[in-house]
Amino acid sequence: MPPLVAPRTDYLGYAYAATLVAGGLFGAVRRGSVISLISGALFGGAAGYGAYLNSLDPTDIKVPLAVSTVLCIIMTARMYMTSKLMPAGVISVLSLIMLSRYAIIVA
Repeated sequence: MPPLVAPRTDYLGYAYAATLVAGGLFGAVRRGSVISLISGALFGGAAGYGAYLNSLDPTDIKVPLAVSTVLCIIMTARMYMTSKLMPAGVISVLSLIMLSRYAIIVA
């Protein structure tokens, strides 16, 4: 039987998810971008679900690792195409931080 471990809340994961949702809302309000709203809601929701799973089991990182990896790749490519730091560069860096954080858990 595996040892019982008290669950810990993944506050950084929830903050990352909230940032993604807020960014999508900001893009929708400021630029009228429906795509920004949809992608912010989908990726933020997935990141929030991943943080929830990680809060229940600290070794369950498949979902948050996948979300942060996909966003890091997409937003880094977008940053290089547009040469703009905001918002693609910021989300790329945040995603890289979260990717590193979850990768350290695996190691």
